[in-house]
Amino acid sequence: MACLPPVLIFSGPYEQLWVSQQFFPAQWGFWGMGFLTVFFTALYLFRGVVQLFHQPRGQGFGTVGSGVSPRFFSPIHFLGILVVLGGTGFFLLLLWKGFVEFLSPAVGHRTAVMVKSFSVLGNVPLLVSVMVALVGVVAGYWSFSRSPLRTFRESRFGRRWYVHFLNKLYFDEWYEAYVVQPTLGLAMWSWKVVDQRGLNGMIMGLANLTLGIAKWLWRVVDLKGIDGLVMGVGRKSVGMAGWLWRVVDLHGIDRVVVGLGQQSVGFARWLWRVIDLRGVDRVVVGVGKQSVGIA
Repeated sequence: MACLPPVLIFSGPYEQLWVSQQFFPAQWGFWGMGFLTVFFTALYLFRGVVQLFHQPRGQGFGTVGSGVSPRFFSPIHFLGILVVLGGTGFFLLLLWKGFVEFLSPAVGHRTAVMVKSFSVLGNVPLLVSVMVALVGVVAGYWSFSRSPLRTFRESRFGRRWYVHFLNKLYFDEWYEAYVVQPTLGLAMWSWKVVDQRGLNGMIMGLANLTLGIAKWLWRVVDLKGIDGLVMGVGRKSVGMAGWLWRVVDLHGIDRVVVGLGQQSVGFARWLWRVIDLRGVDRVVVGVGKQSVGIA
């Protein structure tokens, strides 16, 4: 029964679908998956048969506890399983033959060429697959015996590795390993390099440049330019006001006012002496004298 997978995988239409395109990675992948399928099929098939057809092994001399002895007591059941597996294999061969005929327009005449080219190897892949199947049977038998392998399988580390190889390496694991994690790494790199060092650095550089220009404008344009101009205009205005006070006010207006005042005093004295004393007083005295004479 363990040799049925090699026959199904390494011969017939199933092989033709893999080796028809002359693509070496596909051929190596075909052989790798075929050998792994043969090994695990033989291993788990042997374990399943042993678990179906076994009897307990009691306490005996030199044994501790109980175990399982691989023993077959039902040839009829064995032949029935063999017939079922053979029928399944024959059905798969017919199914894959139909797929080859269905895909023949796509692969063209390469199928026949590749079958002839691989016929050079003869039955080497088939013999190697049978040897791998025997190794799987030995591994299945060895897993039922008391050995360091059983101790390793029952340990925490062994169970962890068993779960890893049994439940890992699915599509979601490959997707996380090759899509999600690189995307997160690219996002982290973009955040650190592009965002922080690039955009933030450019923004901080522009901010520092703007701050430097503002300080330069305050020191040069504001303090030395506008403030100097305003202070200069202020000093000139104060100087102009002092000059106007000294020259125009003191020397000009004050002298004119003093001169006008002196001239007014002289004119008033002249009026008092000439008009008042000589004119008005004489007229008044003459009128008085005439009035006395008449009286």
